[in-house]
Parts: sequence; C-alpha cells; structure tokens
Amino acid sequence: MTKRTIQHKPSKIQALVWFLALLIIPFVYIISNKIEAYYYNNSQCAEPRRREWNSFAIPIPPNYSVHGLDMSHYQCRIDWAAVKKMNVQGIRVDFVFLRATRGVDMLDYQFQTNWQAAKKAGILRGAYHFYFFNKNPAQQAEYFLKNVTIEKGDLPPVLDIEFDEKTDDKLLPQEDILRGIATWLIIVERKTGVKPIIYANLDYYNRYISNKFPDYKIWIANYNNRKGVVSLPDGRLWSFWQTHTQARCNGISEPADFNVFSGTHQQLMQLTKQ
Repeated sequence: MTKRTIQHKPSKIQALVWFLALLIIPFVYIISNKIEAYYYNNSQCAEPRRREWNSFAIPIPPNYSVHGLDMSHYQCRIDWAAVKKMNVQGIRVDFVFLRATRGVDMLDYQFQTNWQAAKKAGILRGAYHFYFFNKNPAQQAEYFLKNVTIEKGDLPPVLDIEFDEKTDDKLLPQEDILRGIATWLIIVERKTGVKPIIYANLDYYNRYISNKFPDYKIWIANYNNRKGVVSLPDGRLWSFWQTHTQARCNGISEPADFNVFSGTHQQLMQLTKQ
C-alpha cells in the first residue's frame, strides 16, 4: 500500500514565533554591543595605568633599528605621551598600527581617540581592518573608509587576514576568498591613493598570499623565531614583522603586540602617504 505524505503547514503560533525571532535577534545583537561598550568605558579600561616599565618585557630581535606596536581597545585607554617617552637602550615606539574596523559594522571603541592621540604625540600611525571572510568585501572596504581618513604622513592601510571562529575561512572556496581579498585591496587603494599592506601569520600567508598579490607589502606574524632570521616560504621579503604579543610599554594597561620594520627610519617614512 502506498503511504501518503502529509505536509504540515506551520501554525499561526509558529509563524508568529519565527516573526518575533527575526525581530528580536538584531535587537539582541545591538544591545549586546551596547553592553560591551558600556563595560569597556566604565571598567578598569576607563583610565590608563600609570605603571612604568624598565623594559618591554620581551625578547627583542637584534639588528633592527625601527620598532612599533599594534593595538586595539583591548589595550584599554592609553597615555600616548608616556608611550612616546619610553626609551629602553635606544629602543622606542617609532610607529603604531591601530585596529579601526571589523567586518561591515564594528568600529573599535578606542580607534578614533587613539588615531588622533597617536598623531598628537608624534608617533607614526597606521590603521588596520580585521577581515571577515563571510562578509561582503566591498562593504567591508567602504566601512573602513567611512571611519578612517588616511592623511599625509600616515602609514598605508592594512588588511588583517587571520582566523576568527565567527568568520571561518574554511566555509568558503579559496577562489572566493582570494577574490574578496583583492576586492578590498583595490577599493581601498583607489579611494586612499595608497597601496595597502597585507597582514597574515605564516599559516594564512601560505594559504592565500604566497606567490600572490606581489605588489603589496607584507606584515608577517611569527612568534617562534625571535633571532631576526625570518623568511617567507616563497622567498618574498617582508616589511613588518610582528614578533611578540606580550610587550609591555609605559602608558598602556595591557600587553601589546610588538613589531619591527625591515628597514631604516627614512625607508619607513617613504612608505607613508605623500
């Protein structure tokens, strides 16, 4: 005997529940971001700690004369005058990269303050965008440009390519990822007049950047080799090297990422927007 397939239509109550869920989810997302921002602005991050350090508290690779930090709101509020003043045996903070945006709608809580304050303190500044693989690359580029103005003397904008559990790259074909990266880079370069820098760790460099995007400067993250001998698998030369994630610096409450530049101060200035 052939059985008839019975299709159950959703009841009015079920339809109402789904409708309310669609309304509530965006509201919850907005509220959670507001709560996070409130906590940030009213917690121990509200004011910079005044502790002074007699070193950067990390191994520093030899044979580099230009050093810098990168940071976001995770470093809380920063006393930029103290950052500028710190000098440990000739090692200073010559430049900073600041996280500006993530995805298509997330502005770093502290970016605008840091962006202006770093320049006022006389520290060379650059801004980076944390790339979401599963978000529209053109919208991500436009959101970055909406919140960042690259001025004369600023370092090039940076596209940060790294893993995030919310933006798993394995969900997309590699050709789509490469197309998205190229889209972001092209849009930002056209609007700013500056060719962006690509940031990646060795794993992501091997996956997506090795032997590709040859015209772009590379900022590589590698924490396992601090002796100054870091090479990329395709023989390409890097411009910036993120050597450590736990550097200490006067004026900064939390540890920050430490970086070196491959050239001289004059060569670093040649990278800035003219």
